[in-house]
Amino acid sequence: MSTATLAQLAPEQSKRAVTSKTKPETVVVLLFTLLVAVLAVGGAAGPLRLLYPVLGTFVAVFLYFKSKPQYVSFVIWIWFLSAFVRRMADFHGGFQETSLILLTPYLVTAVSGLLLVRSPRGLIHKRNRPILLALVAIAYGFCVGLTKYSVVQMMPALLNWIVPLCLAYFLSESWSEYGVIKETIQKSFVYAALILGIYAVYQFFIFPPWDRIWLENMRTTTFGSPEPMQVRDFSTMNAPVVFALCMTSVLLVVLSSKSKLRYFSILAGLIGLILSLNRSSWLGFFAGIVFIIFRLSNRERIRIFSALIIFVGVAAMGATLPGISDIVGERFQSFSSPGQDVSYQARSEGYVRALATLSREPFGEGVGSPDIDHPTSENDDAIGPHDSTFLELLYSVGWFGTICYLGAVCILVFHALAGPLNSKFEISAGAVHIAFVTQSMLNIILNGPIGVFFWIIGGMVLASGELSRQTPELSSSPISLDLT
Repeated sequence: MSTATLAQLAPEQSKRAVTSKTKPETVVVLLFTLLVAVLAVGGAAGPLRLLYPVLGTFVAVFLYFKSKPQYVSFVIWIWFLSAFVRRMADFHGGFQETSLILLTPYLVTAVSGLLLVRSPRGLIHKRNRPILLALVAIAYGFCVGLTKYSVVQMMPALLNWIVPLCLAYFLSESWSEYGVIKETIQKSFVYAALILGIYAVYQFFIFPPWDRIWLENMRTTTFGSPEPMQVRDFSTMNAPVVFALCMTSVLLVVLSSKSKLRYFSILAGLIGLILSLNRSSWLGFFAGIVFIIFRLSNRERIRIFSALIIFVGVAAMGATLPGISDIVGERFQSFSSPGQDVSYQARSEGYVRALATLSREPFGEGVGSPDIDHPTSENDDAIGPHDSTFLELLYSVGWFGTICYLGAVCILVFHALAGPLNSKFEISAGAVHIAFVTQSMLNIILNGPIGVFFWIIGGMVLASGELSRQTPELSSSPISLDLT
């Protein structure tokens, strides 16, 4: 499917109709953004903590019924910025270990589940098999968990698993609006890479007081020290690994954009990714780039490779600045001597212990088990279920559920890689899945905020496949990635 194909899906009359309808949606989003900014800057922590989740959910419901593309964009930005809003509230109103603000992304994304409630029969459609298999796995893990835990205990973990799948189903069922939603995602990611990347640089060199106070109250050393040039970047999100994996997907999608800002966005995002000091994300991003280059012709490979050399070169020059070179260089050097890396050793030993335990529990321990029975302290080097997608699945849904869920992932990745790959976005989507899967043994990629971005791309892949089946006459030749 080509870019021309997608353009034909939204003829001029439809475009004018959509444009005429976007004004009230845009006004609502702008008013919400303005209110949040005023409350955050003005120090009104109490109203901010209450109004942000309530109004955010109302805005999401409004956009869900009025404009699917605007709703998807709103969801993306809520995930990007909610942790930052929470830190601003804590800065002005005092630290709260539990914050309703962090519930907002789940509430906003859960709105997409209305489609699953209203039209569940779509799950039996062939294209939605990955989502159905994943839901079966989670349902199984939930039933196992009921034998040990209460529903209230399992609810946080259940939201982490279910919410990304609801959004993926929403996107898959919105295949007829694939072109508009795709452009919305690209635009959101271009601005996200730029804004989050710039803030990451500011955070690393200045480390503002709202970030410092929050990090000091978290009492963790995995982020580094709460001082300028001694901290691992987490930008507007709540952890370096979350920021790094989300930025990886963002950057790979930005490569498919035609925006004039994409050059600045890629550079800012790449610097932020480096300053996160998350090595698995570096490897994932590299794997995604290799996939993109592999899918292009020789001339196109040279063009994208040359552009990326410039971006990486500029970012690397910045990494040689005093205070940065030592901390970044140390992380890169660990690639050449994994046997001396404490994290690598802890993961290897942890896998052996965990698999020995899980071999005696083939049915798993139920959804929520990793949080309830296997929490790890902030400064614990030992591996836990949250350090690996595979272990998280085995603990939560057992071997049966793990086979179902991994089967869903395999089908999804197959669709991403075996599809026509005729558009730039589809190539980038395949690269995102490659980047995430290569990190699955080192990070959690299927639930929570990272899982949301994995399944956003997954839902778009499923929608693209359905669009190709419904409009075979619109197929055309592949399109290159233009980075020059």
